[in-house]
Amino acid sequence: MHKFFTFLLLASSFYACQRQCLPQDLAKRFTQKNAWLVSVSAQELKSLIHPDLRYTHSNCWTEEMDEFLSKPEEKGLLYKSIEVDSAAYLVADRTGLVRGKGTFNINHKGKDLSIHLCFTETYVCQDGQWMLFARHAAKL
Repeated sequence: MHKFFTFLLLASSFYACQRQCLPQDLAKRFTQKNAWLVSVSAQELKSLIHPDLRYTHSNCWTEEMDEFLSKPEEKGLLYKSIEVDSAAYLVADRTGLVRGKGTFNINHKGKDLSIHLCFTETYVCQDGQWMLFARHAAKL
């Protein structure tokens, strides 16, 4: 009987580590991330950021996790609104890609800007959740 419980514990531990991220949840996480960027919800953003994040803006400025989560006034970047024109989602195994275009209305160092961008975001499945791992954007 002891062996049965040991096997059951090991099997459940393996399952917990291999929880799958659903393709339809990728779009939800992407939308959540945008909403939290606009509302400046650093604690919520932290819940979907991979510790090895590389977030590259259209001017080639790349932030790692700590800088990405820092206060907007510290880094001089405030998202006022994000209007996604199109987004395509692709999932392969435990990796998800979001490719799209949109208008990012921001305040950068006191100057209001409206920038039309194309972007690619890479998410990885970790503990059953999509975690933002990398992002790159370019001006259109």
